[in-house]
Amino acid sequence: LLESSRDVQTFYETLHLFLLPSREDPYPLVVLEAAACGVPTVCFDGAGGAVEFVEKNAGKIVPYLSIDSMATAVIEYYSNRILLASDGENASHKLITLHQDEELILQQFSNVLLQIHLKD
Repeated sequence: LLESSRDVQTFYETLHLFLLPSREDPYPLVVLEAAACGVPTVCFDGAGGAVEFVEKNAGKIVPYLSIDSMATAVIEYYSNRILLASDGENASHKLITLHQDEELILQQFSNVLLQIHLKD
């Protein structure tokens, strides 16, 4: 166990897997922070935006509030370190592609501004 610290990066670097047991979370930044360190996420289906990021290859999505399914996902990753590493790499790549690509971000802002302008 780690002591409480403001050094969040060190915390994520010590993880192999990130469990998000939230019942509701619009688009959890903690999932993106974990992905930045190549850590896949296990989350509940229907509990918010984590599902949009995790999808099929950056972690596991389990049935809503099914602790048994969440435990099964953890055991699967524990038993299959290649899958763990692969999903972690996918999470990291997704973060870079979807949230750190300057051209994509500028294009999204341009699209929003265009939509606002068209409404006026």
